[in-house]
Amino acid sequence: MSFVQEDDAVLIFVDARSDLFRTKEIMMAVLPSGIDVVWPPGSEL
Repeated sequence: MSFVQEDDAVLIFVDARSDLFRTKEIMMAVLPSGIDVVWPPGSEL
């Protein structure tokens, strides 16, 4: 997993071989409320 800081966002890149459903669960649990999690189109998450 890697992070890239932009002006108004932090982009989080996840290795495609990792468990994406588990990654989403973890991110939703640890990110503060009010932060939007946006998945790329076609990711089916």
